[in-house]
Amino acid sequence: MRNLTTTIVAGFAAMTLGACAMGGAQLDEAQSMTPKGSTFGMNLHKGYTDLALSEYAEWDEEDGTVFATRAVTAGKGNLVLPEEISTRKLPKGSVGDLTAARARLVDALRRGAGRKAPEQAARAQVMFDCWMQEQEENDQPRDIKACRDGYEAAMGPVLASLKEAPKVAAKPAPKPAPMPKKIAPPSALLVLFDLDSSKLTGNAPNQINHAAALASGKDQLFTIHLAGHTDLAGDSKYNLVLSKARVDAVAQALIKAGVPANRITKEIHGEEKPRVMTADGTAEQANRRVEAIFRK
Repeated sequence: MRNLTTTIVAGFAAMTLGACAMGGAQLDEAQSMTPKGSTFGMNLHKGYTDLALSEYAEWDEEDGTVFATRAVTAGKGNLVLPEEISTRKLPKGSVGDLTAARARLVDALRRGAGRKAPEQAARAQVMFDCWMQEQEENDQPRDIKACRDGYEAAMGPVLASLKEAPKVAAKPAPKPAPMPKKIAPPSALLVLFDLDSSKLTGNAPNQINHAAALASGKDQLFTIHLAGHTDLAGDSKYNLVLSKARVDAVAQALIKAGVPANRITKEIHGEEKPRVMTADGTAEQANRRVEAIFRK
């Protein structure tokens, strides 16, 4: 495409005769049809028809036919998505920018931009495809910039249309004084362990202390059921011993944090109930765990 900005802004009516003389059947159909469907689709039809005209005017029948075909498809009310990156032989240095630009556009369309800002959304898509085509030719920096700038200019209002207006919250009614109530502990606690270890590491002590603080009061009659597990690395008999050591470590930490020992029950599974299925002998941290269930 040569001198894209001038070509698109100038009279397309003058180009029509030349394009038809070249035998552009798809372009003839795009120009003669009455588009139907959504406002977004009708704007796509117009934008792609204009692009096709500009390509035929520059004797680029191949790209003219591509855009005319997309115009016809959109004019019939059918879905037309931005061109896939793989459809063009793009210079390596441009693939990243175009991929990111297409992702932004597709995400905006998925979120309803075609309905909320149909004219600008259609403009953004047409200019993106224009950018793709010009970048593939890669011999007219001015035209590449014109298409890219057109895409960016349209994306501004497109993205703005997707932002929800801030909601004005009504003044809440005065709340009555809360009735005293018991604080329920968390319904479950998951403590993970390092390979071949029963030592409490990472955030485990904080988790246990928090759970104990909620469940250790005199009026909090909860039982904490502990189930110990290992991954599938190592011998199965050894893993039973290791899962018991892990349960004991969690139980002792809960008792130290204030939970009465008579409120703790234990269960040992070893490697029998993995959370993540793996091959035998595979180390997997998600399986090296103690699950704590709080019950009334």
